[in-house]
Amino acid sequence: MSNRNLNIQRCGVNGQEISWATQCPWTGTHCFGTEDGEFFIPPDLVPDTRSSEGRVVSGAINGIAFCDDVVAFASPEEVALWSREKSDPPELRKLSSSFVGGAHGIIASPQGGFFATLADEGLLFLNMDRNQVVTTRVARHVSDSLYFDKMVSLVSQPAHELFLCAARRDGLLAIKIENGTHKMTGIHRSFGAHDITDVCRLNSPEFPLGAACLSRSHGIFVVPNALSNDRPIEVRDLGLKGTGYSLIAEKGHLF
Repeated sequence: MSNRNLNIQRCGVNGQEISWATQCPWTGTHCFGTEDGEFFIPPDLVPDTRSSEGRVVSGAINGIAFCDDVVAFASPEEVALWSREKSDPPELRKLSSSFVGGAHGIIASPQGGFFATLADEGLLFLNMDRNQVVTTRVARHVSDSLYFDKMVSLVSQPAHELFLCAARRDGLLAIKIENGTHKMTGIHRSFGAHDITDVCRLNSPEFPLGAACLSRSHGIFVVPNALSNDRPIEVRDLGLKGTGYSLIAEKGHLF
């Protein structure tokens, strides 16, 4: 491997403690959530939230997701949706409905709406109509008390969507959305005593339904087809220390 230099710069955001960072589709730049529930978009930094406190959600932000002109924020205390009213300078308006109780994270559905994971309380669906009226619904498995932690989109087509969810000691869950109807499929894959903390898609043309899971004890499980019951490929003894928390697949490599 050739030697490469890393140019690392410390970037402060109004002196705040950053708890979440992601890409902002409105500006093509990054945006940031803070430990105090505030939201910043460089270069304007502080969107007008019509609030003296400037917070978009109670508690430390642990997830930000965008769907058209609506942005969703998750924290351990609340899930809230805000609408972009103006672009320059940015101005946000909080939509009427928020979910009190918090979530482990939130993602946007490519077909519209949002999904927030609620641990052993289930999965929260948030949908909006043309007037931006928000409706919420919590879905749970009909027979098992499953754990919903980190979630990723695997397939998005007009007729259906497929999401995967890291379910800690419950393994890996497949959640299928058909024609706008929220339906949990029967795919529930267990990995023995392993505590699955993250899941990512393989991003491989050869395995379009492929995914990889990470366990708390550093085990990696590669699943070529998330909808099959085939035995996964297990990778052990990676020499890692600490707790396995995050996994990313890019260009045939796992990080």
